Parts: sequence; C-alpha cells; structure tokens
Amino acid sequence: MAGNAATVLKHLLHKSPTLRAPNKTLTNTILTHLEANRLREAVSVLFASPDPVPYSLYAQLFNLCSSQHAIVEARKVESHLVTICPTPLTFLLNRAIECYGKCGYLSDAWELFDEMPERDGGSWNAMLSAYTQNGFA
Repeated sequence: MAGNAATVLKHLLHKSPTLRAPNKTLTNTILTHLEANRLREAVSVLFASPDPVPYSLYAQLFNLCSSQHAIVEARKVESHLVTICPTPLTFLLNRAIECYGKCGYLSDAWELFDEMPERDGGSWNAMLSAYTQNGFA
C-alpha cells in the first residue's frame, strides 16, 4: 500500500479485519456519552455490548482514560477489545500500555506488554515512558 503515514494509519484504523463490521448505533451512543463528558457511562455501554466499534474509538477511549486516570474504565476497554478482536492491532495495545502507565499501573502495562503477540518500536516506547513517568530511570 503506497502513501504517507497518515494514509497508512487511516487504513489500519478503518480497514483492518475484525470479526464483523463496527456497530454504528453502539458507536453513536458511546460518542454521545463522550460529548457529554460521561466516560464511565460510555465505557459501560461498550463493555456491555458484544459488538465491535471502530478502532479509532478504542484509541480515543484509551486516551480519555489516560487523561482522567480512569484505570477501571481502561481495563474494561482493553477487555472488550481483546474479546471482540482476538488479534488486536499492536497500535491499540500500545495505547493501552500508555494508559496504564499514565494511571500508575506498571504491573498492568507490563502484563499486557508481556502477553502481546507482536511488539513494535511503539510498544517499547510505551513501556519506557510508563516506567519513566512513574519515577524509574
């Protein structure tokens, strides 16, 4: 596939194989909660559903969980992701590692890193960042 990094990322986020197509109604419900600053409710709706959402929404949820130090919600997002997609994108698992690190849960970050089927430079950077953010040189 030819193109710049943004094109490749867009392709990965929207065209990567999942078990089935993302659920638009579920996605819209979650986005409505997020627009109203209700992260807990958004994640609860996601976690209760057996349906996938776009990969970009998983990334957004990990980012919001990081900024709000919402570890319970982050764990639910990761659980949903790995349940719905048995081989999730490394990119999304890296976002989960970053989130765990920012929330101060190095053991969760390490466990996910250790269990990842594939790691890339972003995986290593996420782990290094997690440790340095938590006072480990």
